[in-house]
Amino acid sequence: MNLLNINIFQKIKALSLKQFGKYFFIGGVVGVITLIVREIIAFMLGKDNPGLYLLSILLAYTIGTIINYLLQRIFTFKINKSSFDWVTFLNFSLVSVLGAVITSIFSFIYRYCLNFDYIFLNYSATIAFGMASITASVFTYSTNALFTFTKVYKNENCVVSSVISAKQKSEDL
Repeated sequence: MNLLNINIFQKIKALSLKQFGKYFFIGGVVGVITLIVREIIAFMLGKDNPGLYLLSILLAYTIGTIINYLLQRIFTFKINKSSFDWVTFLNFSLVSVLGAVITSIFSFIYRYCLNFDYIFLNYSATIAFGMASITASVFTYSTNALFTFTKVYKNENCVVSSVISAKQKSEDL
């Protein structure tokens, strides 16, 4: 049996709400850290203009992605390798970029298509962004759990992902 024969529905069924809670909590903490890092970078850059603002966002987002990867790898997905895995990090980064795109799209939809400006007034941008971030986190968690932080173990009869193995181990306890 090869990797392509693994039933994707088995992998999806193995996703954990508890693990998603950890993922969401760590992502929130890293989000706050990233905001603080952006403020520090903006302060260090000095004057404020659109180009420097964008630079501060890109640098902070990059630093936030690295911190998030390291914490998610250790605490959410329980991968305690001592060496840095570039392939996994690049996959995680790609998912982060896709998550940012999804957040942007849903922020726009929530704010302008669902008329949040009229419902929430001055808080519409923040509420739309928060809801969009939650929406995107479902995608990023699922994608990272199913594809980024998955190792394949082979035995004589089957191939299973570590997501399934981890779920089975927790059920055995």
